[in-house]
This record gives sequence, C-alpha cells and structure tokens, in this order.
Amino acid sequence: MVYASLCKDEEAFYKQKSRVKWLDVGEKNTAYFFKKVTGHKVRNKVMSINTLEGDRVCGEENVHKEAIAYFSQILGTEQQLGSHIGRLQQVIDKRLNTNEQRDLCNAVTEEEIKAALFSISNQKAPGPDGYSATFFKQNWDCVGGDLVTAVKEFFYQW
Repeated sequence: MVYASLCKDEEAFYKQKSRVKWLDVGEKNTAYFFKKVTGHKVRNKVMSINTLEGDRVCGEENVHKEAIAYFSQILGTEQQLGSHIGRLQQVIDKRLNTNEQRDLCNAVTEEEIKAALFSISNQKAPGPDGYSATFFKQNWDCVGGDLVTAVKEFFYQW
C-alpha cells in the first residue's frame, strides 16, 4: 500500500516537473520549443479519412474535399440553414430575467471561489506562478484567504 502511494507520488512529481520545464523553456525560441511544435503538427495532421461508402481518401486536397462534402451533407447549405433560424429563435430565449441579471452583478463570495478551485482537476498544468490547483487545495488553510483576496481584487478592478 505504501509502495503504491510512493509510486503515485513519484509519477505526479515527474508529470509536474515536465510541465514546469515547458513553462520555463517552452515558449522561448529554443530547439525544445520547435521540437514540441513539430510534434503537435505531426500528431494533429489528418493524413487520410474514410468516406461514407467506406473508401479511404488520402492526400491533403482529397481529405479537404471529402470533409467539405461530408459536413455539407450533414449541416446543409447556408440557404437551408436560413429557413431554420426563425424556429431556433423561438426555442432559444436569449434574454436573462431580472434576477439572473442581478446575480451577474453580485460580488463573488469566498464559497464560490473555493468551490471553483476545488472543482479543478488535480491533473491540470500549473499556472504561470508554477503552482498547481493541488497545491492550493492542500494548503487552503494557509493560502485560501490570500487567494480569495486576489480573486476579489481582480473582479473589483473592472
């Protein structure tokens, strides 16, 4: 049980360390940055897709044409969409009632700030200060008051 806990802590440490490295050198004009960008491009590029008939289409231009054809079939043309806008406006009420408008103007409370913080996943990357949500959650008794003050100051400056 202790071994599993230590392994989990070690894994979290190295994951956190890799994110800190990205914050430190990731956005500078370095070889590390360009390797990361190139890796993202390669992973995000669509090399081929399957048509509705099940055929594989390869090549950037062919993939582009097939994607346009597919989504045009699903979403329709701009003229077809125009006929549905009136119905959509009837279904969707875009206005806030008076109470909702007033709620938007209320000051944020300590409870709302704490609830927002504690709803953040522990696996999220650290912020620009290098601290993750886990740090603030585990040290709420010590840093919670300062965090609440900082968030309230942010909202009041506008």
